[in-house]
Order: sequence, then C-alpha cells, then structure tokens
Amino acid sequence: MTETAGRAWPYDPRQGEVETLYARYSFGVDSRDPAVLGACFGEDVRFGTAADVSSGRAATVDRLTGRSVPGTLHTAVNVLATWSDDDSAHSRADFTMLREGRVVASGTYVDRIARVDGVLVFTERVIHYGWREAR
Repeated sequence: MTETAGRAWPYDPRQGEVETLYARYSFGVDSRDPAVLGACFGEDVRFGTAADVSSGRAATVDRLTGRSVPGTLHTAVNVLATWSDDDSAHSRADFTMLREGRVVASGTYVDRIARVDGVLVFTERVIHYGWREAR
C-alpha cells in the first residue's frame, strides 16, 4: 500500500498496463502514427473536450494526426486508475504539451479504459485544459 495524503491507496498490478497505454498514446500522437494511435482506442471511442468531441476510432485518429504539430512532446504524469469489477477503469492523469522546449498546454485527461481482446484501450477521453497557449 502507498500512503497518500493520509489515505492508503492499494497498488493494483494493472497500473503498469494503464501507464503503458498512456505512453503509447503520447508516442503515437507525437509521431503522428495512425497505427499506434489506432491501437490505443476502442472502436466506439468518444474523444475531445466538452465542446469538441470526436466519435469513433477512425475519426479520433484522423483528428489527432491532422492537428498534431511536428516537434510536439506530450507527457502524462500522476496517472491513477480506479478499477471496476468488469476489468474496466476510470483513469485520470495530468498532461503537459511541449513544443520547442516551452509549455504550450497543460491540463488533465479524464478517461474510461476497457480491455478489448486482452489489451487496454481508451473508450472515452475528455481533455480538460488548465492552460493553453493562444493560437
């Protein structure tokens, strides 16, 4: 058990799988690799901000590969998943986007994750920007 703010958090061995999913997503979006990104999402994924949502894997991958700027680095930290009995999870992580060594956005990912054919994928991602560079 890990002690956090006076409360014990039991370690779940699936946490490593969740962190790997976040890393695959970051590497896929930074390289604009549709195959890597596609493997991160369920077929019916919902992805975006509260005001701008894509539905479906193909639309989400197209959105990410079309909007990603070369030289951008996505990082995700403080990844924490809460598991359900059906081997799905609610997860959240803080993110930072860097470009040319400067922060261009930061915020929180709020995700729903499920196991599909033995592999964890995002079935929903809501992006909450805490700060974003003006476009």
